[in-house]
Amino acid sequence: MLDEFEHAQKIDADLERDFQNGKKSIDKYALILFVIFFIAMGLMIAGLAWAAWEMENSPYQDDRSQPQTLIVWVKDRSFFFTRLLVKDPYFVF
Repeated sequence: MLDEFEHAQKIDADLERDFQNGKKSIDKYALILFVIFFIAMGLMIAGLAWAAWEMENSPYQDDRSQPQTLIVWVKDRSFFFTRLLVKDPYFVF
């Protein structure tokens, strides 16, 4: 039991000596990862804010000549094919 205690004291002394000699500790790596994480989160939030601003100030916002969504595009194409199948050239929706 005493040998284990002495071994633990030796390990503790080695760690303390390494710390006093200025070797890199785990705290520096944790701080670096912490900073990288917050930079990444800031960039993500800035990207979302920029996308929202672009959507709000889009010059195509009130342009109804183009389909606004994929659902409208699929809907228009389905009516086009329906007109072909019915063969009614005057069918207007």
